[in-house]
Amino acid sequence: MPSRSDLRRLATLKAELTRRGKEALANYKPFPKAIPWHSALERFRILLGGNRAGKTTIGAVEAAWWATGTHPFQKVPSPCKGLCVENTWSLVGDPMWKKLAEDKGLKTAEKKAAPPILAKRFIESIAWTSKQLSIPSRVTLKNGSTIDFKSGDAGRTAFEGAEYDWVWIDEELADSLVFTEIQRGLVDRGGHLWWTATPLARSRAMLDLHEEANDIGALRKVFESQLSIFDNPYLDEQAVAEFIASIPEEYIQTRVYGDFLILEGLVYGEWNKNAHEISRQEFNDMDSRHPCAIVIDPGYADPCAIGWFRLLPGEQRSAIMYRESYKKRSTVKDTVKMIVRESAGEPLVSAIIDRSSQKKDQSGADSLYQQYQDAFKEFGLKNSLTGNTLRLD
Repeated sequence: MPSRSDLRRLATLKAELTRRGKEALANYKPFPKAIPWHSALERFRILLGGNRAGKTTIGAVEAAWWATGTHPFQKVPSPCKGLCVENTWSLVGDPMWKKLAEDKGLKTAEKKAAPPILAKRFIESIAWTSKQLSIPSRVTLKNGSTIDFKSGDAGRTAFEGAEYDWVWIDEELADSLVFTEIQRGLVDRGGHLWWTATPLARSRAMLDLHEEANDIGALRKVFESQLSIFDNPYLDEQAVAEFIASIPEEYIQTRVYGDFLILEGLVYGEWNKNAHEISRQEFNDMDSRHPCAIVIDPGYADPCAIGWFRLLPGEQRSAIMYRESYKKRSTVKDTVKMIVRESAGEPLVSAIIDRSSQKKDQSGADSLYQQYQDAFKEFGLKNSLTGNTLRLD
């Protein structure tokens, strides 16, 4: 028969199990679209989402699983070193740390606030950037894991030297060099990175990851998921409708559905990297005798843009752009000398220039069109079919 002390111990254990059963991680039920994202084994993952779509909660849960060594979908190192990054220190405090450490960080299936995502029983100590503002700099867990917190606006040097097993970035980074330094810190440990954001197009690094996620030939393997505000079952329908009604029309696709804002302004809105790009090997396998053309968009203070195209046979009149140049403050003669050098041995048959280049300015000097045509003759840029100086169209 158990003693009184045994019964008290059993009662204490039962109470502890009941309490742990109410913790956020035990009650977290991923959205259907979030399960493949949590399960993906790619080292780089991005989660795009509209406002209030739940992406920060999903990122915070992922961070807690890694830090506590309790990931249900992946084998993770324990203890481990993690890094959480927001664009400013104020955002590190709220929403990042607030999402991890406060009771309202996650709602249960009954839409009630659960205990913190990163439960207090896991935490050994907290070092603060500002305790008054609840902005941590490092959290040490009882299992030996550490979580550093940094602000993107601190600049690249703030991220030098450190190495991590995982990094969570929430929202876009204004400084692309910060992301370069973060990625360097993952190399030695083969670390993983996930990025949750509403893509308002400030971050070139995030756009690169988005493009690579849709490029089957990309060297860096990236998994991407996307959530809209309608994927979050915990939101009040009336509140959602009122919020959407307040959004300017040009921001609807981004703030509601998580689409890149920058994509709305593309001249070629249907551009797709897989459909409209070929690999270097595919290009090299083409018949090098196919004629080539150059296209010039003159500039001086603004870059002078030049594209080289290989013209393919067939009814579709297809062309492959295989080289490009963008240079500021380059004279017409220097530009043409560069074209001659880069095009050596290539079957050039045509050159096209912006029609506005034919206009003369008030000084009476030759038009840019004429200056380029004269430079073609001076530096021997010829039509490979006729042997004559290449003519501008």
